[in-house]
Amino acid sequence: MSRTATLDVPKARQIDAVLRGEADAIPDGVPPGRLRELQTQHAARTHVEPEPSDVMVILNTRVPPFDDLRVRRALNVGIDRRAVVRAIGGAAAGAPTCQILPPNFPGYVRYCPYGAPDLPRARRMVAASGTQGMRVVLTSIEQYAPVAQVVVARLRRLGYRSALHVIPNQALPAAFVRLFDSRSRTQAYMFLWAADYPAPSNFTEHLLSCAAFAPATPGNMNGSQFCSPAIDRLMRAAARAQATDAGRADRLWTRVDHALVDAAPWLPLYNRSVVALTGERVGGYRYHPMRGIMLDQLWVR
Repeated sequence: MSRTATLDVPKARQIDAVLRGEADAIPDGVPPGRLRELQTQHAARTHVEPEPSDVMVILNTRVPPFDDLRVRRALNVGIDRRAVVRAIGGAAAGAPTCQILPPNFPGYVRYCPYGAPDLPRARRMVAASGTQGMRVVLTSIEQYAPVAQVVVARLRRLGYRSALHVIPNQALPAAFVRLFDSRSRTQAYMFLWAADYPAPSNFTEHLLSCAAFAPATPGNMNGSQFCSPAIDRLMRAAARAQATDAGRADRLWTRVDHALVDAAPWLPLYNRSVVALTGERVGGYRYHPMRGIMLDQLWVR
């Protein structure tokens, strides 16, 4: 049986083609604006799957006000992650998180020391830092502008003169090469990281270790410019244990994750979900967290 993949078709047309029976599957997500319609009218054919990813605000730990741990923690305490999820289309589009590692990932153990949004407490933390009234600019591509607006509004309520700088989607990846370069001194920016491979090091060592920070170079991967020798030692111990004792390695990665949450180099917001749509005549649906819909398992009546 032959299989055909059609590329570069707008999402709205893809959805309509599957609903009319002219196509059989959309494997890589649907726009948030169509989620409610699909879930209510085509629930059996709409598949919501967790993606091993983080959408976060990277906080520059070497530029005011986020060079102060109290400020980074205050934003984590004050942010309303439920409002963020509403801005992306609701629970089918993603789940709120406080963490670096995504759920259902090696080393993940639920941990959120910041609790429910507590604006008075967050304001006290900002006041103690002496940074209230400072100008803060959050940079985002167009795709994440609705989420960024929620964060900017919360920064204002914390007492900052905050603004949003939006970069056109088509400006990627060059724009983020500039943002990651420490010479840009960007205060904060929206970012998505999806797992390249199912290992905790892909979220931790790769993005938040001292070794990942390459100052004044466009190849820097540590956008927050965060460096903790103590957490790095934990990362190295976890990596060494990975080859001989997977259980111990997972426990160490859990400690790394929780220590990073406490240090707050990021403002984690949500883990994305992937929404796939299949046609009425399709069976054999299977989903792999790293590879998406397993197209070779689908069959068509």
